Amino acid sequence: MGSKLNNGYVGSNELEYVNTRGYSDTSGKGILSGTKNYLEEEKKQWRHESDWVRNPKWIDIPYIPEGEQKIYALYGIQPNSNIETNTICFRIDGGNWTVDWGDGTTEVYSSTNTAGHTYDFNSIDASTETDEGYRQVLVTITPDTNITRIYLNNTLTALGVRGEHQKYLLDLAARLPNVPCNYFSLPTSDSLERVVVYEIQNSGTMNNMFNGKKGLQHIEFPYDVSNVTGFQSTFTGCVKLKYPPALDTSSGTDFYRMFYGCTNLRRIPKYDFSNATTMRQMFVGCRELKYLPELNFTSACTEARELFSGCDALRECPVLGDTSAIVLPTSFFSNCINLKEIPELDFSSATDATNMFNNCTNIEKINKITFSSALTNLQAMCYGCLRLETAEFVGTSNVTNFYQSFRQCENLRGLTIDTSSATNVFQLFYNNYKLKSTPAGLITSNVTNASQLFNGATTLEKIENLDLSSVSSSSNMSSTFSSMASLRKVSGFTGPSYTHTWVSTPLEPDSIRNIFNGLPTVVGQTITLTNTSGILSGGVTAGDIAVATGKGWTVTT
Repeated sequence: MGSKLNNGYVGSNELEYVNTRGYSDTSGKGILSGTKNYLEEEKKQWRHESDWVRNPKWIDIPYIPEGEQKIYALYGIQPNSNIETNTICFRIDGGNWTVDWGDGTTEVYSSTNTAGHTYDFNSIDASTETDEGYRQVLVTITPDTNITRIYLNNTLTALGVRGEHQKYLLDLAARLPNVPCNYFSLPTSDSLERVVVYEIQNSGTMNNMFNGKKGLQHIEFPYDVSNVTGFQSTFTGCVKLKYPPALDTSSGTDFYRMFYGCTNLRRIPKYDFSNATTMRQMFVGCRELKYLPELNFTSACTEARELFSGCDALRECPVLGDTSAIVLPTSFFSNCINLKEIPELDFSSATDATNMFNNCTNIEKINKITFSSALTNLQAMCYGCLRLETAEFVGTSNVTNFYQSFRQCENLRGLTIDTSSATNVFQLFYNNYKLKSTPAGLITSNVTNASQLFNGATTLEKIENLDLSSVSSSSNMSSTFSSMASLRKVSGFTGPSYTHTWVSTPLEPDSIRNIFNGLPTVVGQTITLTNTSGILSGGVTAGDIAVATGKGWTVTT
């Protein structure tokens, strides 16, 4: 039956023959399309036909029958004499080959030679001219023997032209049964809209195969790439691609940036990631991607930083599988502005979760996220999660850096987290408008930077067991308690050795006494309590103030 293609369908495994538009196939076999032996529920959810429509004025590309080796490449020749835009060059290894350049010229080349041809726009059939103003040539490459490499992006030094200048490749079809995937190289061409590969050797990698093809909208490719191990940047920068082809990725280990920058990606098939070791930045910037099938991580996967970063439209966190071996989930969901809830996840091997949910502005709930003693950094983890109400994190006992971890979490009401090893809590709860009390033992004697810790926490009513004795400078106490319009109770307070303020708070007299009692002995430091309820009410006596002044503090009321 030959190789099985997917005809631009997503999520199809077993395939049957059908005709496809744009090919003059009279064999009744045609290209392949996915319809068989696929879970019906998955098919309903994930099977999508490409909505790409071939330009009706393009020259038809013939079907390449099974058993042949051939490449058809449709080019647009521009109405100018620019050698860079109207020159085609490439190289083929493995035998002799004939090139029909599509303008009445035919040439024969030997293995490893580079072929090149410069076109004269005026000599090309005027009937092929399109509304865009270019004229067309259909280049046909026919090997005499089995070829093993094809470089359509090769350099022709003699003409001073690089293959990257072949900007006007429009459409391509190939059958290359002896060419490994990594020896099939396409030119950089923003005008390339479709690639059909009927057959290719199931080996090598697909790294960078379609990287940077900004106009590419339709890909048909053999499903069976089960021996291919690398999918790094396979579709990176394919900004018009909506539905990538179904592929057997079961041997793939490297999926770094597979869909990076695919800004119009709508769906992907249910790829097999069971052997993936890295999925770093796989979906970065996929701004139209709303839903994903199960990703079936296993313990083999250790690298997945920025996996969904910038997936603006993502509505649900997909089933991820086993995430327990991932070491760096940094920016994992950053800027996923339409996510509303995160399920329970195990990141027990993580050492750094910086920016993990940064700017997920619509997340309301983060269910239990499990870390372990390996984790030390949660910088800006939930910064900008404006609607986050509740979150639970376990295994954070060794985290030292909580810099801006919950800054601008304006609706945070409930938080479970262990900050017992924290040293840097700069702006930890900056501009939090709903939190009424802090988690038990929030700040311990390990803290050296508490600058703006609670600045703008306007609803915080109570602080318990706050130890600031190790704060290392006056700048690290800057605005720690600013704009706390609801703070009434402070208990278990161990103060810093540096100037700080509690201005315009409704602190009760007992709380002010607790603060004075917790102050250390210093020289030349000031505590400011102007416009504070406990002072204004007269509930704080001169004797209470003397407790602070007796330790060397200047008390400003």
